[in-house]
Amino acid sequence: MTYPLVAPPVAQPLRELPRKELLAYANWFLESIPARVDALQQVVRATPGHDTWRADSSVESLAPLGLWFETQVEVRPRSPEELAEIRAGLRFPVDVSENTLTYRTLSLAFDIGMYFGLVILKNVPGTSWKQEFRGKKSNVDYGHVVIRGSGLAPLNAFVVIHVTALRIADERERAELPALYDVWRGDLMSR
Repeated sequence: MTYPLVAPPVAQPLRELPRKELLAYANWFLESIPARVDALQQVVRATPGHDTWRADSSVESLAPLGLWFETQVEVRPRSPEELAEIRAGLRFPVDVSENTLTYRTLSLAFDIGMYFGLVILKNVPGTSWKQEFRGKKSNVDYGHVVIRGSGLAPLNAFVVIHVTALRIADERERAELPALYDVWRGDLMSR
């Protein structure tokens, strides 16, 4: 099965876009959810041992999805140019990983983030997708479509799954999606 990689309509960071383009991005994001979740379900089910997984937005679907994702995370070496560009943009010296996630892994993280969001929306009352414009443009969530509830913290599901993928790649974490759900359910509901 060929998994169709996600193709966002923008290439630069969202914080660099004018508001009109950000609104168009949000429309694209929300309209893409059904097709991206369908693509995710197909690629998961095409993997031996996961042929019965269903994207039914149940909390119970998260554990097998996380186990599957652990087997899919891949990295590639960064080029010398990529490393130099990253180091040039640092304000203080930190270690920079010589590897980065593959585009397929990032695409899967995007799709799993969308699906994770759907699970939250179905199972956590009072939550909804919102485009984030709070705070400064330097806010990591600025322009992104996040989930808001009655709690103070928004959930940027892609960022949460992206960080999970990075931690899997570094062999520091497993994809404990049900545990992430429990944390975010509490954060989205608490005041």
